[in-house]
Amino acid sequence: MHPSIDPPRPSRPTGRTLAAVVLLIAVLCAPTSFSQTVDDFHPSVGGDARGIQQDENGRIVFLRPGLKRVLPDGTSDPLFTATTRDILGFTATQEDGRMVLVGAYTSFMGHTRHSLSRCAPDGRLDVDYNPGNYPSIYWNLSLQLDGKCLVGGGFTLVGGQTRPRLARLNEDGPLDEGLVAALPGQVNAMAVQP
Repeated sequence: MHPSIDPPRPSRPTGRTLAAVVLLIAVLCAPTSFSQTVDDFHPSVGGDARGIQQDENGRIVFLRPGLKRVLPDGTSDPLFTATTRDILGFTATQEDGRMVLVGAYTSFMGHTRHSLSRCAPDGRLDVDYNPGNYPSIYWNLSLQLDGKCLVGGGFTLVGGQTRPRLARLNEDGPLDEGLVAALPGQVNAMAVQP
């Protein structure tokens, strides 16, 4: 009988490693007028970042306990007013600039939200987007071209309906009952193909 051996887990990136990855993304995705050097880019994230996303204007959003957005030169974006310390897992930006966020929280910016919320482009909570009381924890999401949102994680129920580890939500947040998938394990990553 052989003992079970768990595969090694990858180490968590340090703040310095994540900053280097952000810089690489910024350089590769920047417009041709981008003249900044590596030595000029020193974003102040204010903690360990769990993820990053760059928008069409070159601004970079850091997911950490809370949100932080920096300008392409690495300085804090003074127009971004998100005030949260919640644990965020992933974000996706809609065509209109609003950000859909998932993570491990039950309250977001002072409003009851269970693992799913949306912010306006300036970081304010979109109070009209209330997907309801979904007690599941979502860890990733992907937006479809029609505005619907795929959410993934280790959950089995969404809005009282059986949805093992993958569900689709309508653009305004409620469950889209047209997708029923039964996946055998937790969904840790996904992407929508064009």
